[in-house]
Amino acid sequence: MATDNTLFNGVGTTNFETTNTGDWLATIFSRKVLDFFRNVSVVEGITNNDFLGEIAAFGDAVEIIKEPVITVSSYTRGLAIVSEELLDNNLVLQIDQANYFAFEIDDIENKLAHVNWKELATGSGAYALRDKFDHDVLQFMADAVLAGNQINDQTTAAGLDVGFGAGESNPLDMLSQLARILDVNNVPEEGRYVVASPKFLEALVKAGSDLLSTDFNDGATSLKNGLVMAAPLRGFRIHKTNNFPTYTSTGGTPVVGAEILVAGHMSAVATASSITNVETIRLEGSFGDKVRGLHVYARGIVRTESLTRAHITAYGSILVDA
Repeated sequence: MATDNTLFNGVGTTNFETTNTGDWLATIFSRKVLDFFRNVSVVEGITNNDFLGEIAAFGDAVEIIKEPVITVSSYTRGLAIVSEELLDNNLVLQIDQANYFAFEIDDIENKLAHVNWKELATGSGAYALRDKFDHDVLQFMADAVLAGNQINDQTTAAGLDVGFGAGESNPLDMLSQLARILDVNNVPEEGRYVVASPKFLEALVKAGSDLLSTDFNDGATSLKNGLVMAAPLRGFRIHKTNNFPTYTSTGGTPVVGAEILVAGHMSAVATASSITNVETIRLEGSFGDKVRGLHVYARGIVRTESLTRAHITAYGSILVDA
């Protein structure tokens, strides 16, 4: 029986066929996918993403009002006070990125399966969307870092060699250098983060064996969005991802083994993301359903001074198989 259902964000409707079990209602499924997605996405944990309810469809725009910069002047008794006009420096996020998922479920398989297909598919769809979203946005962030906001030259293929030997960069010292760049730029300490690869996290452990231990994490068991430490390190929340940005040479060729460590503040980047369409369609020619969903999003740099990076090409002798 065809049913008209309002999407979870309250905009628009979609018609679809319900399944025999009722497990695949679009409104319920879209909420579950989005909840899973927001909990596993690193980008969701490090960017300003307060615009979920403002997205209706691909092509929409979200306006972000940036905090104005106010000038402080010395006051002299008897002289007139000169006021300044606030500049309209708002940022418009255009919803111009989109990914989708689609899968089929056979009625017999769904009835006889000893596992919860709905939960499995929800998690799988969310993780797949997370991978595409995180990889794109993190690369976008790394590419947008200003030349003066990094601890090595991004214009050459020669990156840092992480390690403890001569000519190598100690991972803890690297975090200190990144923090110094943000300090010089007057970036607030609360809300800073670092997004790094598993190799860099292993290097950190070797730099101080207790850094990522259970005791250091104060027994925390509910870390989300790739967060690996409950307490800040060098002022940064540490996030781990396999979707770390990569370095591309001038000719557009990715440099094998090169990776980029991104650090910044929550105010640096804004994202707007939403699963705008999820629908279940009865398959023709077989007994089953097709479930498909559309994820749309935008990303924009709000404060360039709050974003920094380090380009890494080797781990020296610090990692056996690096």
